[in-house]
Amino acid sequence: MNCEAVAVRGADEAIDLLIRTFCQPGADKIMICPPTYAMYEFCADSIAVEPVKVPLLEDFQLDMAAIVEQLPETKILFLCSPNNPTGNVINQVDIISLLEASKESTLVVVDEAYIEFAPETSVVSLIEQYPNLVVIRTLSKAFGLAAIRCGFLLADSSVMEYISRLIAPYPIADPIAEIALRALESDGVTQMRSQSDELISTREWFIEEVQKLAIVEKVYMSATNFVLIRFTGADCIYTYLLSKGIVTRNQAHELHWRIVSEYRSVQKKQYARNLKCVKRILLEGFCNEENYQLGMLGNCTCCCHLRKCAGSAAETSTTGIGLYLSSF
Repeated sequence: MNCEAVAVRGADEAIDLLIRTFCQPGADKIMICPPTYAMYEFCADSIAVEPVKVPLLEDFQLDMAAIVEQLPETKILFLCSPNNPTGNVINQVDIISLLEASKESTLVVVDEAYIEFAPETSVVSLIEQYPNLVVIRTLSKAFGLAAIRCGFLLADSSVMEYISRLIAPYPIADPIAEIALRALESDGVTQMRSQSDELISTREWFIEEVQKLAIVEKVYMSATNFVLIRFTGADCIYTYLLSKGIVTRNQAHELHWRIVSEYRSVQKKQYARNLKCVKRILLEGFCNEENYQLGMLGNCTCCCHLRKCAGSAAETSTTGIGLYLSSF
């Protein structure tokens, strides 16, 4: 792999660092393709860089014509593949086309936070051919090490030369570095792959089971550790879930809400119990007349997360199911 890498304090710092390095506040623009990871826009807004939004198409692929039209006026194009919260992989042929179209004008940043669940779709090998390509990686997802806040920027030396001027001189604490190095050793990578395979298997089982529900309109293909599901008959279950003891973060100002419920279990039989609980909550929430009176109208989309932490480094095993609700 002919590129340089630098460790940062999570993928979020990588996003912030790229925007601060290559964008002038009040003058430059970045481009994002919603629905996608919210931190691209957040980091841009924090330093008065305008986020240009080109929404994904109905199949959650890129609107190539609209993107290419605005590339010359954009300093950075952020793509997330596999994408959060839709779960799909962006067509690599489209990414290559954008790299060709943006050679003289724009950095193309591909956020591969979930790439371990679809490693064959990585674009990191393209950096040698396209020096305007930057890849973001993290230990937070498949490695299950979100708590240590460790991510990586992969880029051509010509790009890294500028990034190195702004990065903090001591960004990673020694204990964090030790955990990260241990996770990236042969045994740690083997464990990560084993856990990822288990989560993928569980994801497919979960999809098969949840699509049997009468309230499920569509289950979208996923290349991540979460599943995007469209339900029929409701637009808001925030109040209902809260009444059932599930604490949520209401993001009604965004395209989606996030609702997370975590349990200390790793066995598939526990997922079966969790699924039963989700079925009960959803069936009650969508079919109960009292909840319709709360103003639940239209459709909603739900994204269920399946997570497991790397026990060797974190000394714990935790699984969780989360829900994204959106108004696509």
